[in-house]
Amino acid sequence: MDYEVKNIQKCIDSGYNHVFMISENVVHLRNIKNRAIEVIDKSALPIVEFFNPLELAKRLDEMEFPNPVTIKSVSVRGYRVKTNYSSKPDQALTNNNLSKIILDKLKSKE
Repeated sequence: MDYEVKNIQKCIDSGYNHVFMISENVVHLRNIKNRAIEVIDKSALPIVEFFNPLELAKRLDEMEFPNPVTIKSVSVRGYRVKTNYSSKPDQALTNNNLSKIILDKLKSKE
């Protein structure tokens, strides 16, 4: 339990916007949450969320991710060419498909 709380603290210290603690064991997850509330700074707790795998899939479906754009400038035959790249996800990996992929991976580990 202390090991997991230390890992949560490492993520907070590294500057992550969201920290998800995931466990199939509800009792273990509750114990980690209680210990984290005792140890971790109260101002950092809002970015930490505790889930079982099914709840995580729902939470990921609810989240909105930014679409960063990368601009690359190269020279082609003496001309400067700027190219914009967007990391917008393929339609195949959106909404419930992402949840299905995660759940399938979790089931295959059993």
